Amino acid sequence: MNESSDRQMELMFSFYERLHRKGPGGEASTRKALSLLSGVPANPDVVEFGCGSGAASLVLADATKGNVTAVDIYQPFLDDLNARATAAGVADRIKTVRADKGTGTYVFSKALEDE
Repeated sequence: MNESSDRQMELMFSFYERLHRKGPGGEASTRKALSLLSGVPANPDVVEFGCGSGAASLVLADATKGNVTAVDIYQPFLDDLNARATAAGVADRIKTVRADKGTGTYVFSKALEDE
């Protein structure tokens, strides 16, 4: 990125930092979407790209009892998610990865590295 786009990203993130949820939807819509899926394993491995501070990641960990890899480009969002996961008692099932979602190969290799 160049200096101008870095500044634009910084401004965008500063706006979203103040919001609990960084995108549309809510807990009810996440749970509804899960209820519409068929064939989901008992304890699935879930990847959420662009997780923000993990509003959906926390619901996914709770609802599926599986492991969630939460990916975002902005470390302060991931730090917030780590704190919220600890408070919710699901930190052992949520792994945060700082990466650009456009580099999926990196994300998966990085997530597997630590196992």
